[in-house]
Amino acid sequence: WSPDGSRIAYWSAGPVVANVAEVLEGVPSLTPVFARTTKSCAESADMTGKATCFPATWSPDGTKLLAPDIAGAGILIAPADGTGTPFMIRLQTARGFDIHPAWQPLR
Repeated sequence: WSPDGSRIAYWSAGPVVANVAEVLEGVPSLTPVFARTTKSCAESADMTGKATCFPATWSPDGTKLLAPDIAGAGILIAPADGTGTPFMIRLQTARGFDIHPAWQPLR
């Protein structure tokens, strides 16, 4: 759920965002946030930096989604409205698929 509860992000061959009111009415328009895949995640290494096979996490202000990269090479950040290109923060060490990113303030 987005921080204000008006949108939901869920998996549909890649994370998509939908307006909750439209979902409840049964007519949601889906907004893809990251590239969508038609192959299995293991067969989609060519989508590194563009796609994810994992749940996304909302930014505190609801403007972005964060998710592990499809190949486990880093963390993707993209606008939740589906505009723009995902930005990838590459991991310094190989962590594979054991990535569970979360937003939190620096102290």
